[in-house]
Amino acid sequence: MVGDMTIKEAVEIAKKAFVSDEVVEYLSGKKDYSKTPNRFVAADVPTDFEYIIKIGIFEFYKTSSQTQQRQIINQYNDAIKKLSESDCINVWCAYMVAHLQDYFEKNGVSPFSIISQELVDNVSSALTKNKKELENCRLYIGRNQEKGLWQEIERINRVYSEENGVNFL
Repeated sequence: MVGDMTIKEAVEIAKKAFVSDEVVEYLSGKKDYSKTPNRFVAADVPTDFEYIIKIGIFEFYKTSSQTQQRQIINQYNDAIKKLSESDCINVWCAYMVAHLQDYFEKNGVSPFSIISQELVDNVSSALTKNKKELENCRLYIGRNQEKGLWQEIERINRVYSEENGVNFL
């Protein structure tokens, strides 16, 4: 998944990830699932988290049967948990996905709800457990930060918790 794509293409890629049980890879931009952010977005990330969630997952969900919708929700939730049980890059991806999902739910953009206190606690625990690795990780948006990815997590979390009342740290 690269560059600009139509909504139909984005939905097909999301569908492929869910059908192939590759939602973890989809959410973390691995395999063929990396979506380059819009050229106007100044962010060094493995995939365009906002786009793959809002356009890929949400639109795929909306075009699916009720049975498929339940499976999508379960797979999505499980993938966030699996990401948070992995290496520091995947933990960062879990955080990015969870906080965006929470934002979309609170603002009526998401067609479903998956954010629970258990999921927030799971991601929060993973962040705390991986703090040192995240501080030393100079990949993506942590590249030029004194405290690596952790510094960006703190920044996003501070702004997000003030605006939305959910604190992942």
